[in-house]
Amino acid sequence: MSHSHHHHAPTSYNRAFLIGTILNVVFVVIEAGYGFFTNSLALLADAGHNLSDVLGLILAWGASALSQFPPSGRYTYGLRRSSILAALLNGIILLLAMGAIAWESIQRFYTPHEVAGQTIIIVALIGVREIEEELHDHFGIAHATIQVENGDPNYPCHLAPDHHV
Repeated sequence: MSHSHHHHAPTSYNRAFLIGTILNVVFVVIEAGYGFFTNSLALLADAGHNLSDVLGLILAWGASALSQFPPSGRYTYGLRRSSILAALLNGIILLLAMGAIAWESIQRFYTPHEVAGQTIIIVALIGVREIEEELHDHFGIAHATIQVENGDPNYPCHLAPDHHV
């Protein structure tokens, strides 16, 4: 006797959006604070990238809420297409962040700053730990390693479960 086993998608992703947004905001504040404190463009750039992730989550959350509106005479498809506009706006935000990082990087060639390497490594490890927790919570991966193809760091790499734990 067999029975089918399937999972139903949640009707609302509000909790997931809230948790993702809070975790990212906390890490943005930590990373930006230490980036300013240590004068690290790497930490500031990553904080800017994570901030754009937060804005992307908020945009997606808003688009998800708007997509729940039913069709009307004026909006025959409802507001489901708001997700396309949210993705476009998120892309524009990423391009602006990339431009700001590039501008500051070029400026640092002319006026280099000394950075506190040990502090940067500690903050980066906190970020890696946060990612590992997200992988565990959302995908059931107990531990992950970064695998580099052919042992060469110039090749593309990917995150994979570590089965040796």
